[in-house]
Amino acid sequence: MASPVEICNLALSRLGEAAHVSSIDPPEGSTQAYLCAAFFAQTRDRFLEHHAWGFATTRDRLALKAKDQPGEWSMSYALPNHFIRCLEVYCVQGVMDVRQEYAIEGNIVMTNAEGAFMLFIRREEDTTKYPPAAIDALAWLLASELAGAIYKGGTGAEHAKRCLQAYQLALSIAAASDANQGHQKITDEAPWIRARR
Repeated sequence: MASPVEICNLALSRLGEAAHVSSIDPPEGSTQAYLCAAFFAQTRDRFLEHHAWGFATTRDRLALKAKDQPGEWSMSYALPNHFIRCLEVYCVQGVMDVRQEYAIEGNIVMTNAEGAFMLFIRREEDTTKYPPAAIDALAWLLASELAGAIYKGGTGAEHAKRCLQAYQLALSIAAASDANQGHQKITDEAPWIRARR
């Protein structure tokens, strides 16, 4: 559970930078702080987009914008606040969630479902909610972005490539860990079956 400043310092240390920043909002005045301030939010959002993170996935009823409109889609809805990426659009029929076809154009979600909901990745700005494996991966991605700004030419490109490769590995570990945090089905076993184990 790390703050944006702690994540920035971790990214800088992975580039071999001895300087640590104490604030990026507003930047403390150092070059590293300005670079971190410039890259952090965009890099965080790119990171969130790469996996359906449990800590950043939410369901919400969509706000209706127009109904019974002509064309392929009969309904249009506003994208939710803090939207990063849609996982599915659905409506509730009885006790079941029924997936719906949809299209997104600009800030509008179009579908034929009335009373539509969306399962989506939201912009989670509170990085203290990120598990350790996600922090590790995000810091590598941020380091890959900072590399070219800190080190010029071929050296920057080499650092960026190395950090991006490390990010890919850290992302796969973090995504697997996150996927294992889902719900677990509990089944009751007869005592004689448990005794055989």
